Amino acid sequence: MDYAKLKAYMPLRDIVAALDDNEDGAADADVWTEIEDTAEKRIADAFAGDVPDEYVGEFEHAALIFRVELVFTRRGFYGKENPVYAEAGQIEKRLRALASGEESASAGDEGSHVGSTSKLNGMSGLII
Repeated sequence: MDYAKLKAYMPLRDIVAALDDNEDGAADADVWTEIEDTAEKRIADAFAGDVPDEYVGEFEHAALIFRVELVFTRRGFYGKENPVYAEAGQIEKRLRALASGEESASAGDEGSHVGSTSKLNGMSGLII
């Protein structure tokens, strides 16, 4: 089981408690697998199937946040009480926008900033 990345959002003891259904003091592998599967299904649902290769970075971050949200839910934090509830909702909305073609993962509205004219303090030059 690899739930170590969740430690940035919740203490390890709380993560283990959330994943310990049989109350033996250890995280249960089947519970973690269910959380992973649920997070990945939520992403796949946004894309109505497999995630295209160009969105792998989006997939990894979304999966992390969805897993964190599920672990907090298992600890009793529902809806707006869940610290990542709003972020998870925004991510799901972005995934759906990517899937529909409404947004692109490559660059924002302004395009790439590498090699663009600097807009700092009215100065000109290239950002490298």
